[in-house]
Amino acid sequence: MEQTYHYPAFQKRKNSKRFLLRLYTFLGLITMITCVYLDLSKNLDKGLSWSRYVISPIAYILLFLAIITNSKKSIQKVIYLSYLTLLFLVYLGSIGNSSVWSVDFVMPLGFISINITMLFFLLIKKRRHHDYAIYSMLTSIIGILPVILLLNHSLTYTWPTITCFLYSLATFIGILIFSPEATKEELKRRLHL
Repeated sequence: MEQTYHYPAFQKRKNSKRFLLRLYTFLGLITMITCVYLDLSKNLDKGLSWSRYVISPIAYILLFLAIITNSKKSIQKVIYLSYLTLLFLVYLGSIGNSSVWSVDFVMPLGFISINITMLFFLLIKKRRHHDYAIYSMLTSIIGILPVILLLNHSLTYTWPTITCFLYSLATFIGILIFSPEATKEELKRRLHL
C-alpha cells in the first residue's frame, strides 16, 4: 500500500523591502534626471549649478541603501559606509564655495575617525583578529594619503593632515609590532608576502 503525503502548497512570499528599495531607486533616478534636465535647460552654457546639491544626497542615499542591503560582512559595510560618507562630505564641500573645510578638516579628521573605528573593532573583536588587522592596516594606509596634499602645498590648514598622518602611521606600525604571530602569518599569507 502506497502512502501519500499532503503538503501545503508552496506560497512565495512577497518581499516588500525589496520592492520599496526598487521604488526608491526608481523615484531617486527620476528625480535626479529631472533636476539635471531642468538645471541644464535654464543654464546650458554654465553647466550644472543647483542640481548638484539635489543629486548628491539622493545618490548618497541610493549607494547607502545598496551597501546596507548587500550581504557582505558587517565590518565591510561599516568601512564602505564610512568612506562613502566621507567622500560625500568632501564632495559637498568641493561643489560649494567652501572646499577648504572639506579638504583641510573633514577629510583628515574623517580618516582619523575611520581609523579609530577600525582600531576599536580590532581591540574588541578577538575571534577574527587577522581580518580586522587587515582592515585596520588598509585604513591606516589610506589615512596616510592626505599627506600628498600637504606636500603639494594645496592646504590652508595643515595641522589636521599632519595629525592624520602621524595617527595613521602610528596605528600601522602598532599593528605590525603588537599583532600576535598567528595574525602576522595570516597577513603574510593573505597579502602574498
